This record gives sequence, C-alpha cells and structure tokens, in this order.
Amino acid sequence: MLGPDGQLTRQVSVPLNPAPGAAESLAGLYEIVDRALAHIPGDADRILCVGAPGTVDFDQGVVTNAYAVGWGRLALREVLEERYRVRTVIENDVNLATLGEARFGAGKGVENLVGIWIGTNIGGGIVLNGQLYRGPHGGAGEVGWMVPEPALLRLNHAADGCLESYAGGQGIARQAQRMLRQHPLSRSAMLDAADGDIDSVRAEHVFAAAQAHDDLALAVLERVFEYLSVSVANIVCLLDPEMIVIGGGVARSGEMVVQAVRERIAGLSAHLPQLALSQLGPDAVLFGALALAQTFIGNTRT
Repeated sequence: MLGPDGQLTRQVSVPLNPAPGAAESLAGLYEIVDRALAHIPGDADRILCVGAPGTVDFDQGVVTNAYAVGWGRLALREVLEERYRVRTVIENDVNLATLGEARFGAGKGVENLVGIWIGTNIGGGIVLNGQLYRGPHGGAGEVGWMVPEPALLRLNHAADGCLESYAGGQGIARQAQRMLRQHPLSRSAMLDAADGDIDSVRAEHVFAAAQAHDDLALAVLERVFEYLSVSVANIVCLLDPEMIVIGGGVARSGEMVVQAVRERIAGLSAHLPQLALSQLGPDAVLFGALALAQTFIGNTRT
C-alpha cells in the first residue's frame, strides 16, 4: 500500500506457480486484497486499483486477455466490486508502471514519456501530455509486439515474428541456447553460469557473460540490441517523446541496454529523447496505482 505522500507503507505478496490457472490467480489476488484492506481504517477513502498483466478494456473494467495468469476474458472490476464493495479500477500493469515512473520516478515532471519494460516478455506504456494513452482497444504501447525487421512478417507473430521473441527474457535465453548448440566446442561463460546445462541458460547468464567479454554472449546481444534499437527509433519518429524509460527484470543490466540503444540511434534525430532507467524498479506498478487512484479522488489527472 502507498500513502498519499507516495511512500510505501505496506507491501503484501503472494507466490504463484510459474503458469498459474485462472482460479489460482484470482485466489491469490483475493488474498492480497484481503490482507491489504485489513490494514485500512474503515472510515478511510478506499479505491482498489489492480494492474493486470494483459490487455484491459479500461472503461469497462474487463481484462480481455491475461494469459500469464490464466485469464481469458474476465470482468474483473465487477468481480472485485461485488466481493469487496469498494470502487475498483482495472488497468494494464505496464501502463501503471509507466505512469508510476512519470509521476514519482525517472520521469517525474515529464509530460510525454514511453516506458519499455523488458522482463520474461516485453511490455510498454505511453504517457502523452501527462495522461495515459491506452488506444481504443487498450492495446497502445505494446512495444513487445512491434516488428523490427521485414522478414519477421512472414513468421508466426507471437512465436518468432515480434520484438519480444528476440529481446524479451525468454527470447534471449532461446537465442543463447541455440547459439551454444551451434558451437558445441566453444567454451562460454553462459554455459559455466548454468552449470553446464544448455537448457538452464537464462537471460541473466547472457548479460553476465557479455560483461565478461564472452564472444557468444556478445553475438546474442548484438541482435537483441539491433532489434530493440530499431523499435526505439520507430517510437521516437512516431511519438517524439521527451523520455523513454527502460525497466523490468532484464533491465537489471540496464546501463548496458541503454548505452547500446543510445549509440545506435545517435544520428536519428536532432531531438532525441532522454533514455533513462527505471528508478522505481518492481514497485513502479504500485506507484502507478497510487497515481491512477488519485485521479478518482480529484488530486490530479491521468
């Protein structure tokens, strides 16, 4: 929970399986809300703001797909308001993270900002003129689904034909594993980090090996950085943002990512945005929830 001054006052987490079913995910959400509401005075203003990892119809409060937690189409606002009798707002989690950075983090004071969140996959959010831009179907800012090379148009979009297939955590790991199998005689720090098991190589192993000047890891990341830079360049040309914030788990090696993108887009425009790392880290969604909730009690706008 966050106080009105933007300070984190209490944090509750509930572990889930890596690929939870719909019922398990909803039960986990109930547990979080139950424990959070127990610490809020009964006479306090209550607004429940939920960030869902998928596409959201904000106006209707409906999650249209959130496959990471097993939800197809779910009228989540209706479900939660019926259970808790508390005004509820449903938003995409990466939209919230981007809003959090715009209001309380790296982009504080910035009116036009794009967030790119690189984790297992890639998500994004857009703040224009200080307000979240969601698009008519709730799909604006889906950076991970951009197509950074014409040849990818001929592939299965979700599996091999979009940015996150190559630059998301899973995509980086798949490329690294493929590279290691293609060069079985090469000694690589990626494999050492995974205790010699190719199938256990993860994105963090690739970044660590690259920082140690491992040739195979550097080759994997070259493609990652090229594709990511093409996507950032297109964002710059389309939206002319003041800032692009990069966050997410893979961005723990963020300075390497930011520097690589900065070098590749240096000649693109005379008005390049500032490239910044997330200041709020995994708490960005919480701060975004506070910012969004404030709009419903008249403190600010979104």
